[in-house]
Amino acid sequence: MHSISSMSQLVTFDTSLILAYSRPAGDFAVQDAQMESLRERYDHRMQFERCLPFQARSKYRTWISNEHPMLLLLRGNQVVYAAIGQLPVREVRTLVERALRDRPVRALKCG
Repeated sequence: MHSISSMSQLVTFDTSLILAYSRPAGDFAVQDAQMESLRERYDHRMQFERCLPFQARSKYRTWISNEHPMLLLLRGNQVVYAAIGQLPVREVRTLVERALRDRPVRALKCG
């Protein structure tokens, strides 16, 4: 059996969620409205970022479309969901709700 000798073995994880919207130039009114709907619904619970494809590519270090809008759900620096084109709002809401519920706050450091 392992014992905890000090509080230094407890580690706080960065559990902030980010919903990032990468949007190239063009007319994407439908996708813009969907993103705005998500932002209005979850703005008080998570961060939202809007950026151009080249900014998203360098910031999130993942493939980003230059032709279609993309939505990324990130936990810290890890992409946990990506959607391209017409955003599946119901599916994104489900994923966001699940991610908000499952946020780890503290964990025991082993080894």
